[in-house]
Amino acid sequence: MTHNLISSSADRGVIVWSHSAAQNNSLMPKLCHVKELRSCLAATWNHRGDKWACAGSSGHVFVGTFNHENNMWLAYSQTEEPPRGKPL
Repeated sequence: MTHNLISSSADRGVIVWSHSAAQNNSLMPKLCHVKELRSCLAATWNHRGDKWACAGSSGHVFVGTFNHENNMWLAYSQTEEPPRGKPL
C-alpha cells in the first residue's frame, strides 16, 4: 500500500497526491503527464498501487506509471482510436 491519492479534472489534469512526512504529514501534489485532448473523467489505482488508469471523455484509456529517470508520472494511451458511437 502506497498511501497515494489520485484526482482527475475537467482541465485535462491528473494529480497524484503523495504523503510527505517531512512537510508535517501533509499531502504533496505531483502533476501527471497525460496526452488527453478533452477532459479526464475518472482515475483509479491498481491493487498494488504502482499504476493507475484514467478514462478520457474522448474515449481513450490511459495507463500511468512512475518514471524514475524524470521523477514524474507518465501516462500512455491504451486505445488506438476512440470508440465511434452513434448519437441518439
